[in-house]
Amino acid sequence: MRHIRAISLDFYNTIVRFEPLREEIQTAACAEFGITVDPAAVRRSYPAADHFLSQENGALPLSRRTPEQVSDLWTQYETLLLAGAGVQVDQATARRIFENVRDRRQGFALFPDVIPLLQAARDRGYETGVVTNYEGGLAQTLVDLGIAEYLSFAVTSEEVGVAKPHARIFEEALQRAGLQPQDVVHVGDQPHADVLGATGAGITPILLDRDGVHGGYSEARVIRSLTELPQLLRNMETEQG
Repeated sequence: MRHIRAISLDFYNTIVRFEPLREEIQTAACAEFGITVDPAAVRRSYPAADHFLSQENGALPLSRRTPEQVSDLWTQYETLLLAGAGVQVDQATARRIFENVRDRRQGFALFPDVIPLLQAARDRGYETGVVTNYEGGLAQTLVDLGIAEYLSFAVTSEEVGVAKPHARIFEEALQRAGLQPQDVVHVGDQPHADVLGATGAGITPILLDRDGVHGGYSEARVIRSLTELPQLLRNMETEQG
């Protein structure tokens, strides 16, 4: 029988979503340039754009890039995102749209299933923590969200100097929590950053597919909501071998 001691969680699109919604911000920004885009199409385009960003950030974290390199990367991201939504723009326009998106006031909102999961995990004796490519004051953000009290560890790419899927960020989390890889499951929404990264560190990955965009995915266990996680962990703990 396996004994799981801790749950590691991704941040973006696992614990929190943007507030307002990302597709709403994109739609408003595009409108400033006379471009009409369907918010639903933008929403469907995010997984491919986020995968691109995950690969790029894993190769060289944003914190280690020059301002010009960061700007170029976000321009590519914006171009890819809009193309996936059926809108073709040149590089200059994509850059200006992203700058408009960036300058709009955005916050975070917890998904409704987060607090119930954290409470259930605490009741069952699991430690919980965050492993993320977030940059810029995660500790205070977790306090502001009201979940810092539930967390035993929080590790960011900014402080480690590498980004997921690099194994070192997961290994740093293990060291801080005093855990072994077999003690931990990592839950995140990115096949590249979360599944590949956790696997590289010997941690069992679980893919969170909130929007059902990863149908047929077989590289890890898949859940559609964090409400499914407690039962999945119970099942995993009773698996033999």
